[in-house]
Amino acid sequence: MQKSLLHQPIFLIIKKSNSLKQLDSILSEVINLSNDKNKNIEFTIKRNKGTYELSKVIYLENSSNTQSKSGRTFQVDCWGSDGELLWQDTYYDTLSASEGILKCTDKDGGCADICEIVARFSK
Repeated sequence: MQKSLLHQPIFLIIKKSNSLKQLDSILSEVINLSNDKNKNIEFTIKRNKGTYELSKVIYLENSSNTQSKSGRTFQVDCWGSDGELLWQDTYYDTLSASEGILKCTDKDGGCADICEIVARFSK
């Protein structure tokens, strides 16, 4: 029994690391898409049992209301399984936004094993 307990934390660290890399890569792709069109983006990340992929991108018209005063930002909304907003936060880099998504799905119980995460990127 102790053997399985010793291996579990290592597995969780590896799993989180892989998820973090997947999300960071997706968010880097979002930045590139935004830069190519010079537009803000609303996007959906599809999650299926720990695997993440970019599934939908909507280009938004840039306006003075959507421009961030502090530069490029990601807004992540964490929704509970009951459809209620648990929290919303703003991040200034892909790694922090990736960690925020994992905080929602793995720590705060937002989303489910199969779900979609909606976020926004502002230039």
